[in-house]
Amino acid sequence: MSAKTVVLIDPLGNECSYERKVLRNWRNFLKTMAHNSQRAKWQIKTMQHNRQRDGSSCGVLVLKVEDFK
Repeated sequence: MSAKTVVLIDPLGNECSYERKVLRNWRNFLKTMAHNSQRAKWQIKTMQHNRQRDGSSCGVLVLKVEDFK
């Protein structure tokens, strides 16, 4: 069984408050889709990033995170 990772990024920096819920929802989604990745061991990780300070710049953050991949 291989390990898979879901990366959670919240522009406002609140990842810790709902990371378990996101992982549970992801696993349930895979079950409903009868996806082969359902059998993999999924884990969730967060990525350090600058916190968004306004209500409109989240798109810029997502693009910058893509640069780091």
